[in-house]
Amino acid sequence: MPGLLRGRLPPAYHEHACELVRLIKMCLQFVITKEEIAALRVRFAKWVQEYERLYYRYLKSRLPACTLTIHILLHIADNILNLGPSWVYWTFWIERFSGWLKRSIESRRYPWANMNQRVLNHIYIEQLRARFDFSAEYAAFAPPAASVSALEHVYRHYPDFVLRSPVADNFAPDADVLKRIAEYYANIVGREAISVATMRALLPAMTFSWGKVRIRDGDSIRCAWVVSEDDEDVRDNTSIRFEREELKDGLWVPSISYGRLDRILAFKLPKDARLGVLSEQIRVVLVITRYATGGRDAVVEDVVDYQRLHQASVMVDLDGLKAAVGRFETRGKWVIVDRSGGMIKPEFVPEIEDAGEVIEA
Repeated sequence: MPGLLRGRLPPAYHEHACELVRLIKMCLQFVITKEEIAALRVRFAKWVQEYERLYYRYLKSRLPACTLTIHILLHIADNILNLGPSWVYWTFWIERFSGWLKRSIESRRYPWANMNQRVLNHIYIEQLRARFDFSAEYAAFAPPAASVSALEHVYRHYPDFVLRSPVADNFAPDADVLKRIAEYYANIVGREAISVATMRALLPAMTFSWGKVRIRDGDSIRCAWVVSEDDEDVRDNTSIRFEREELKDGLWVPSISYGRLDRILAFKLPKDARLGVLSEQIRVVLVITRYATGGRDAVVEDVVDYQRLHQASVMVDLDGLKAAVGRFETRGKWVIVDRSGGMIKPEFVPEIEDAGEVIEA
């Protein structure tokens, strides 16, 4: 909302809307302190007063603008103190059912046909459960049989990431990508221990190239090479938030970046003492085209946008992948939508935890 409304609303109204977004994010925090609750109470009161000034304007004719929803905001801080964090009890059953229906949508062009079939199949299953003893077999929200399917793989050093098909087991990266991978891992090992040229010589010519990755209990992301630009029926979930260390004033410091995930390459490094702890390890590296966001963090700032992509790709170890992000275009710019700021994500879909399983390479 902040990015879409910027420039369309007068500055005072836009800032007022942005403040509401900040307050809602505070309410959705997994952990909230008493000091934050006290600040929430004060800020909500100021927000309501500003709302009255901007929209009610103390005119009798504009009283309909003062809805009950606005008044309820004044009680959220006390509700958190008495009942716990808002995410515990902000549950809406109709929205949960809608979220369950949404899982059936496979076509953006014909969503209603998918949902109609979902409801019909659900009714059939409920009738079977009512007539026969099939409660366990046909439970509506049963846990998955396994956390890793036959078309997925988890590498030993990356237990929090599930690589998914399609996969090419004989992919040959071009010379520029191999050079950048060598530079990346030479910096990790240390230039005093191994040179870029030596690192390049140790890299295999052929690698695995995975098409998708799933963060356990998190987002599912696809590489750009598996997304067809001509398919209007497919959502583009190739944009990511990632962290990498950059050299600033002689020190390596972590930085937040956003970009398009182009490829996921997996390869085994040879046994070599110069590689240190990386010797004989299977490493997974992301090939990313960065968005020119200037190092800004969309979790902290109200609006982070960009107009162009960086020409050169960057290499990041799979551990640097943090989340999928959204983006939308408005007036010649792309605005980043990042929901990874330590908040509970309101999916409105019942979930059942499973024990999990790791396939080691």
